[in-house]
Amino acid sequence: MTEFTTIMGMPVMISGYALESYQYRFPKSKKKRIRKKWAKRDINFKSRPGAYIVDKEFGFDSIARKQKILICHPLVLETIKERLTNK
Repeated sequence: MTEFTTIMGMPVMISGYALESYQYRFPKSKKKRIRKKWAKRDINFKSRPGAYIVDKEFGFDSIARKQKILICHPLVLETIKERLTNK
């Protein structure tokens, strides 16, 4: 489920796997040792749609050209397009 498109000249790769995780459960204790234990457990995390900018180097010349690629979830792409059209 990977598609390619462009937004304002920047190549965009649309992927349903572009997710970011965040910790939503925290212990009542504020001690560093306990927080560290809770941060290791997957049950304390949720994932949400996200977007990432990645540098891609290509070319076989002596000077490699760098290009930035936006990798984003389809829901994030919809919100980006809405915000760009509303301005």
